[in-house]
Amino acid sequence: MSRPTLASAWTRFWFKPASTETLGLVRIFVSFTMVLKMIGTWGIYRGLKGLRLQLPHREGMSHGSFNLPVPGFDWLPPIDAGDVRFGESLILTLAVLLTLGLGTRIVSALLALVGAYYLLESQWNYLHHVNVYVWVFVLFALAPMGDHYSLDAVIRKWWARRKGTTGAPPVRPILYQRMLQIFVSVLYITTTIGKLTPEWFTGRFMTVLGSQGWLKGPWKDTLLGLMPPPMLGWWTLFAEGLLGFGLWHPRTRRFTAWCGVSLHLGIDAMMNVTTFSYLMISLYLAFGEPKSKGSRLTYDPGSTAHKALAGAVWLFDWTRRFSLGAGEAGQVIEIWPADGGPVRRGGDALVTVGGLLPITFMAGFWVEVLWFGAKKLRTARA
Repeated sequence: MSRPTLASAWTRFWFKPASTETLGLVRIFVSFTMVLKMIGTWGIYRGLKGLRLQLPHREGMSHGSFNLPVPGFDWLPPIDAGDVRFGESLILTLAVLLTLGLGTRIVSALLALVGAYYLLESQWNYLHHVNVYVWVFVLFALAPMGDHYSLDAVIRKWWARRKGTTGAPPVRPILYQRMLQIFVSVLYITTTIGKLTPEWFTGRFMTVLGSQGWLKGPWKDTLLGLMPPPMLGWWTLFAEGLLGFGLWHPRTRRFTAWCGVSLHLGIDAMMNVTTFSYLMISLYLAFGEPKSKGSRLTYDPGSTAHKALAGAVWLFDWTRRFSLGAGEAGQVIEIWPADGGPVRRGGDALVTVGGLLPITFMAGFWVEVLWFGAKKLRTARA
């Protein structure tokens, strides 16, 4: 067998055929974070009592009275308060449509255009997380984000049945998923490089944020007590630097994701960044396997406990990692991994489920590490 050439590896990286199921999941989670932003439901730092639902959220798009267009865009009509209120309602409507997956390419393009107009109309409007949203929606407009888990897919299948065809989405190149992956990596790499300053190494930047009132909320003192400003600065640099590379490799992906979720939940618990943390966490899904439900979980159909576990997996497997199947009577829980690895049974399978479900991932990941680490240690000593 001949070794792959650089050209064949490059072609495979960008253009190998792949499912677009994961793109559908990314679309749902990312667009839903925009819905949350536009209804004011965000910010762990506010506590549960601070969350309030508004349709739309009238603080979603701040706009000053002074207009300073981005150079070259002074021909754009200035925005007034009435335009802002209309824009908030429009963005909320489009975000809901994108979450449902109706007209995904057109809706994504419209969201990108509205966001770009807001940013270019005045330099005072610039917000980092809005800029990130704009570029993400540009990528969504270029990609087949509505092939799966969307009203577009439902309509396409209905129309195909009327014509006597299957309506199955075509196999696409993995190019679209790669664009999102590279965007995430470049974002974290450039952010990390920009923070390689003495202010971050010494923790002075975090201290200044605290003294100026940027750090807030009921958990601020507790979190700063656990991780003082210098340690917080180093942790931020480590986590963001790791996120620039670690999500690419299967062996480091879950630990990297754990670091990213911890970092962004910590930010959201102490700072008003609206839904930026939720957006970045949602984008980690772009590094998942292109096809959903790759791992198969089988259970004893006669066991009440097994059926309850299968129901919980069906309910909380938001990233669609598992397919479920009734096994043989009297069998233990089994997981057949997507990568063709060894089958996990009994306690091993339960621990694996806990480490993969989003709702249990933060604790379950470390339970899984300790569980299988202890097993390897016992095997080595035997």
